Amino acid sequence: MSDSHGYSGNVYFVMQKESDAHYMFHLGDVCDWPDIFDGLVIIKGNNDYFDLPDKLVTEIGGLRFFLIHSHRQSGFNLKNRLANLAKENDCDIVLYGHTHMYDDDYVDGIRLLNPGSLYYNRDRSDIGYMIIKIYENKEYEVIRKFL
Repeated sequence: MSDSHGYSGNVYFVMQKESDAHYMFHLGDVCDWPDIFDGLVIIKGNNDYFDLPDKLVTEIGGLRFFLIHSHRQSGFNLKNRLANLAKENDCDIVLYGHTHMYDDDYVDGIRLLNPGSLYYNRDRSDIGYMIIKIYENKEYEVIRKFL
């Protein structure tokens, strides 16, 4: 999930609805006290003023993920910049936020995933988040969900 901008009820809703998830990530602009979200890993967004990581690399099920809000990479050539960061960190998938728009794309063999916003999507789509189900042999499925 990403970009809840203080709408913490939406974050709690997702956390409760997906309580069986092994991992939960918020990709920035949570705009609330991070300590109130037990078990949620939060990346720092441009509207977060707490001591949070700017980025994170993690491996789950043999897949390497690069997590970032992406406000410092936004603008021209965003997707190429994100793919390059993933390659520099030997990652397969980038999870990013900031744009307030759902995205599922590939650049140079790197999967770029943005769950959109839990506050407002700039493309006027419904607010939501995504689930990544990881299977054996690095097989996985991305599912877009709405509140």
